[in-house]
Amino acid sequence: MRFTVKNTRYLYLILLGCFLTLSACGQIESEKEKKAQFVKYELRALELRKTGDLQGAIIEQKKAVELAPNDGDPLSVLAGLYTELYDEGKNTKDLAEAKKLLEKAINIQQNNAIYHDMLAGILQRLEDFEGALRESQETLRLEPDELRNFINVASLQSDVGKIKEARETFETALQKNPNYVYGLYHFAELEFKEKNYLKSVELFERAIKVKTAEDGSDAKYIEICKQRLEELKKLK
Repeated sequence: MRFTVKNTRYLYLILLGCFLTLSACGQIESEKEKKAQFVKYELRALELRKTGDLQGAIIEQKKAVELAPNDGDPLSVLAGLYTELYDEGKNTKDLAEAKKLLEKAINIQQNNAIYHDMLAGILQRLEDFEGALRESQETLRLEPDELRNFINVASLQSDVGKIKEARETFETALQKNPNYVYGLYHFAELEFKEKNYLKSVELFERAIKVKTAEDGSDAKYIEICKQRLEELKKLK
């Protein structure tokens, strides 16, 4: 073949195509390796958490975050580990780090209800109840079918002195499910705090009459309601 300008260009395009294909293949292989390493770090972090080594788990999870800095999930997992570390040692620096990580995760995925719920828990620990309420309300907005979200909002409304709103939120949840033990318990505690003892007794009694769920999830709160009811009867 004579290498005319046309043929030379053709050959150049073939070589360029081969180069790009090889580069793409290399990138694919590199991406596979990266994902495999990411999973390895996350699994290792999980294993260490199960053994109680939160510091070690944090080190491994940080490695996962470095491989996926624009993914909110690894950030939220790391935030959860820092929150657990705070719960153990009560070092506010751990809580501040968890807050920063979750805010970053929310900035990446603003409509993730789990992130907002986690941030609400952190703000509650920091005694920023107004901030916690805002995050819980956002969680409820994103997950309006989750009854626990109503209870979290109502409890925080109570914490900031919005008693009327708290009652309305509790009532809304119990209209959706009159036998929601978790909601009945927290509503009863609100009425007890407000010295509405008869209403509190009524709610505790409603709770203990509920048949325990098959998975046993209600059992703990039914028992607590029984204990609280006995305490209330002693006050009479």
